[in-house]
Amino acid sequence: MTPLRCAFVVWIGWLRHFDAAAAWTSRTAWSPGFRSSRDVATGCAAAPADAKSDAVAAVTGVTLKVALDANGAAADRAANESLRFTCGEALDMVHRLRCCSDAVLVGRGTVQADNPSLTVRRTPCDRQPLRVVLDPRLELLRQKTDQGARFALLEDGLTTVVYHTVPDLDEDSLNLLETITVVYVPPTKPSGDNVPHGDYLSAATLTRDLRDRFGVNHLMVEGGPLTARQFLYEHQVDRVILVHASLCFRQPLESGLTEKVLVDAGLEKLGTEPCGVDQIEYWSRPELPWPTTELSKWP
Repeated sequence: MTPLRCAFVVWIGWLRHFDAAAAWTSRTAWSPGFRSSRDVATGCAAAPADAKSDAVAAVTGVTLKVALDANGAAADRAANESLRFTCGEALDMVHRLRCCSDAVLVGRGTVQADNPSLTVRRTPCDRQPLRVVLDPRLELLRQKTDQGARFALLEDGLTTVVYHTVPDLDEDSLNLLETITVVYVPPTKPSGDNVPHGDYLSAATLTRDLRDRFGVNHLMVEGGPLTARQFLYEHQVDRVILVHASLCFRQPLESGLTEKVLVDAGLEKLGTEPCGVDQIEYWSRPELPWPTTELSKWP
C-alpha cells in the first residue's frame, strides 16, 4: 500500500470514529432522564426524544402553570369532589414541567381541595422536585395533628417545605416527619386592591428565599388562581403555561386570570397550540425567549 493510500484509509477510519462518537454524545445528551452538568445546575430536564433538533435552553426563573375550563374558570362549584379535567397529553406536559423544575409550589387551598403529591410519575426523571406549600397559619399541619387529616405531601416521606407566618412556633407540637421543613416568613402588608389580605406571604420574598436557602433556580408555581394572582401581581412570573380544557363547568368558579392581568404582570402572549383535545396558551416576558423555538417542544 502506498503512503498516500495508507494515509487516506487512516483518515476515513478517523472520520468513522468521529461520527460514531458524535452520534453517541447526541443520544446520551438528549435521552429522557439524562442531564448534562449544565442541566443539573439549572434544573432543566433533558429534551424529549422528538425534540433533538430543538435544543432546550437553560431554564431559570418562575414558570406558572394553570388549568382552566374552556371559558377560563378555575373549578366547578357543582362538583362534589375535585377531579382532573384536562386531557392525558396535558397531564403528561405537567409532569415534564415538574421534572424540569427544582421546586413545585402550591397554596394551602390546593392541598386541601386536591390532596396532590406533586411528584413526577408520567415521564422519566432522575430526581423529584422539592415540594413547597404556602400555609400562613399552618392549618394543614394543625389539621393533621389535631384532626388526623391525611395529606400526601406530609406523609409520603419526600422533601417538603411549608412556609408560614406563625411566630415563636413550637415545632415539636406538630409531630413533623424529618422530611418536612417549616420556614417562618414575617407577613408582608400587601399594596394595592387586587392582592389578598391577611397573613400575606410575599411572592418576591418566597422566590428569593427558595433560591438562597434551597438553591431553587427554576420554580414551577402550580397552585390555584389565588396563588397564581399573588405571583402575577408582584411581577414574579417569567412565563405562563395556561391550559384550557375542552369542557365547560356547570357552575364555574372564575379564576380572575384575564388577559389584562397577565399583560399587567409584564407578560406577552406568544401563541396557542393544541395539546390533545385541550389548548395551551404560552406567555412570557418580552425580553425572555421561550426555551425552544417551537412552543410545544417545551416542556
